Amino acid sequence: GNKYFQQMMVALRRVFDYIIIDTPPLGSVIDSAIVAKECDGAILIIKANTIDYRFAVKVKDQLEKSGCRILGAILTMVPVKKKGYYSKYYNSYYGKDYSSDYAVNKRKK
Repeated sequence: GNKYFQQMMVALRRVFDYIIIDTPPLGSVIDSAIVAKECDGAILIIKANTIDYRFAVKVKDQLEKSGCRILGAILTMVPVKKKGYYSKYYNSYYGKDYSSDYAVNKRKK
């Protein structure tokens, strides 16, 4: 959050089109909000079935208060083989054996 970080960002913007900064989770430390203030945007990465909706909204609010634009969210580690909403969605969209086909194709590469 000091002037050196700001100066570094200015210098990097002159050289690079995109700068991606990976920060610690926002709920555990405030560093991410400080970094986000200097960024053009942020993407929330949310691991499925690990935090509740209220906590995700709190994190979103913290980012907005820092003045950072939220570009979107990514939901990771979605259990597609288990029965439930996610498996119904993925199976209907990609086909019943999507997750097993993906795993087999990934191993072949």
